[in-house]
Amino acid sequence: RVVRDCPPVETPDDAPLVRVVRDATGWERPIRGFPYVTDASAFVRFTKADIVVIGPGNASLAHRVDEWIEEAEIKAAAHLYEALGRRFGEAA
Repeated sequence: RVVRDCPPVETPDDAPLVRVVRDATGWERPIRGFPYVTDASAFVRFTKADIVVIGPGNASLAHRVDEWIEEAEIKAAAHLYEALGRRFGEAA
């Protein structure tokens, strides 16, 4: 029985959004997929825009009773989102 059918999300490694994220984070390693669902699956049904899933926390802890994120990770993510906003604005 299918409970939820979610389309995959794929953004080309050379997409402008990926370049902006790489510039802001310094991430040089290959982009990888992951075997779980995010809200991005809902967005791809309605847009052709590139999507990048990025944020704090450990996916293995997500949606569990004892889910937690280090405060330092949340602060780092806030700084990252601010940097991405600035870089994305510059790239537009």
